[in-house]
Amino acid sequence: MKMVLKLSSIFVIIALSIFLCVNIFTLPSIKPSDAPKEDFSAERAMKHVDKIAADIHQLESKDHEYVKNYILNEITALGLKPELQTGYSENIMKGRLRFGNIENISTVLTGNGSTNDKILAVAHYDSTSGGPGAADDASGVATLLETIRALKESPSLKNDIIFLITDGEEGGLLGAKAFVAKSSLLKDVSLVLNFEARGNTGPMIMFETADNNAWLMEGFKKAAPDPVAFSFAYDVYKYMPNDTDFTLFKNAGKLGFNFASVEGYETYHNADDTPQNINRQTLQHEGSYSLSLLKYFGNMYELNRESGNSVYFSLVKGIFILYPDQWAMPLAIAALLLFIVCFAVGRRRKVLTFKGSITAVFSALFTLAVSSGIGLLGNTLFNQKFRKNGSLNSYAEYKNILSQGNHWICALILITLTVVTIFNILLVKRTAHENLICGYLFIWLIPAMVSGIAFKSASYLFLWPSIFMLVGLLIKILSMPGKASSFSSFILMLFTTASCILIFVPILFLLFQAMTMGAAAILTGIAALPAGAIIITMIGFMKNPSSIGTKETTISH
Repeated sequence: MKMVLKLSSIFVIIALSIFLCVNIFTLPSIKPSDAPKEDFSAERAMKHVDKIAADIHQLESKDHEYVKNYILNEITALGLKPELQTGYSENIMKGRLRFGNIENISTVLTGNGSTNDKILAVAHYDSTSGGPGAADDASGVATLLETIRALKESPSLKNDIIFLITDGEEGGLLGAKAFVAKSSLLKDVSLVLNFEARGNTGPMIMFETADNNAWLMEGFKKAAPDPVAFSFAYDVYKYMPNDTDFTLFKNAGKLGFNFASVEGYETYHNADDTPQNINRQTLQHEGSYSLSLLKYFGNMYELNRESGNSVYFSLVKGIFILYPDQWAMPLAIAALLLFIVCFAVGRRRKVLTFKGSITAVFSALFTLAVSSGIGLLGNTLFNQKFRKNGSLNSYAEYKNILSQGNHWICALILITLTVVTIFNILLVKRTAHENLICGYLFIWLIPAMVSGIAFKSASYLFLWPSIFMLVGLLIKILSMPGKASSFSSFILMLFTTASCILIFVPILFLLFQAMTMGAAAILTGIAALPAGAIIITMIGFMKNPSSIGTKETTISH
């Protein structure tokens, strides 16, 4: 291949892979207010958001009373009977006692079947004192109201659907605590859908489920339009201090899904969380989840079953990967065996060397350490520059910090990629690039094996790129020397670049959305390993594809 054609091939693969990643997060079109009655319409739902989030309405405030009455009237207008659960509730969160008088709103859409299984759909109607809460969580309440309307226009479901609009979520999950403790409606609930928000735009992420989720995820894959979910998020969220109403239902032994939008975090619990700023396409996506999943599970005969857990992730738009987590360890072992085969064949064919591969292992670890250090240093400098007093004096200052964080993290990632590129260009002059890939793969297999035992939901992160790289490396080794060697270099580069970008770019994006600049060291460290592997295979593709006869190979053999 000529050099221009090779460069063009690399550019096309990178651009296409990034496009497919970004496409996962594209939002559906808004359905107008005159859409078919059985459809969910974001424009119809926005009328509820406008009313609910007209002003700040924290627990026990005057505007909070107005919102409560509005919801009661809307449920009655839809032909259902609302019920109020009132009383004092208290909950201990993060070592603090939270308490207040709550008024939960619930109603039941009765099914036509003989099953006792019930589905619970949940959102909360209180806001914080910092903003009117259009996304968090007027959008969730509006989603439930519009879903009720659409279901009333559709054929009856087999199972009862309980719609619960909790109070006091922002004050410490007080409404959910009271419902779990005292409501008789919870008894036969087999499935919970909770709608939350951490931002006012972007797709709704299904970020939390519960153990024994395999049957749930099968239904989610079949029913959810444009599903966006990553099982690694479930493992990560279990170790974070954050809670939603769903936490209490899960603690009560209920299975289900927890949804939230995470982009637009600068509006979270702040004055800009208004109806004017909410993304209506996000609301459409939220409603499509609610209506589709309630229809699917609402017509399911048996809602509670033993099925184990799943590994799942959105690969590209329209392709949702799902398999039992029991496969994690066998797949990791298969990858390890494939690595052994690759190394053995590479040694026999005088492509790989012990010295070169061991050098590559330490080089990969060094790259990882340096990249994490870049992120750590960047975060330290960021805090010194923007958080001098350790506190924020205004909302404008807060928004500025978040905006600057976006710029800083992009700069840190760019610096990391530059350092990794220069380092590997220098290293490949001393060690064959096949050895470097082998060293990177050895490092990758460690977390693949560990996660196969302890963090199965996150095992796919390192497992599948490793498998694709190993297949590409084996093809490359078997084709050397010969005319097929140039093509095999292309295959190795293609498999490495596409698998690394498709798996890691969405993860890096979501981690930053969830943790902002606090995740800088994690982000740069994680980015270093796939970036290094991609760069090495690109160097191998650009140069003479055969490494036989290099100085290192000649000396070693």
